[in-house]
Amino acid sequence: MNTRKGKPFSEVWGEFITSQTAKGVAEITLRNYRQVLHNITRFFDVETPMDELSKENCILFFTEY
Repeated sequence: MNTRKGKPFSEVWGEFITSQTAKGVAEITLRNYRQVLHNITRFFDVETPMDELSKENCILFFTEY
């Protein structure tokens, strides 16, 4: 079962950061992850549900970032 279906990107990203925090990832790495979320907001609405993001959204972000 895909537990991300219907969840906004920002919520899924927050869960990712929480899981990385629990794993003991360095604070600087966590800051970098938070900065990535901030940068993503320039390319698409982070409240878009995960299952509605297109490949084009992701490609645009990763080629421009």
